[in-house]
Amino acid sequence: MGLSKARAIHLYDETLRMATEDGIISEDEVGILVILAQALGLDEEQRAGAHIRIRTASDSEDGVQPESGEDEVYRAALVAALHDDTVSDDELALLNTLAKAMELGDEERKAAETMVRSDTNEGLEGSRLDRLERFLNRD
Repeated sequence: MGLSKARAIHLYDETLRMATEDGIISEDEVGILVILAQALGLDEEQRAGAHIRIRTASDSEDGVQPESGEDEVYRAALVAALHDDTVSDDELALLNTLAKAMELGDEERKAAETMVRSDTNEGLEGSRLDRLERFLNRD
């Protein structure tokens, strides 16, 4: 994705922290975390390090500044959330946390959603557009 490793780890840490807040990582959360780690280019050791940091409540100050290319990572997480025709509350919370960590505003989030919509219009997984529409119109 072109992000520095420090930034990628920071974004993963923030999202993982949200996923573990209730003490349980749901299947939906695992799905997004796996796709997010892949999109961020994190290996198994870096992912394991994130789990250790979360359990020990230690934070790194590295990687807190937004970088270019983060919209692609957000889009990957959005597509992962839409894989099963619904966006669960857990998935929505992770998307919101990721957007906050990335400092994405409403316009950037809408742009990412529009990009996912245009990907669908190009024939990539035709049902993705319907899932995105349901996600965007939920209250």
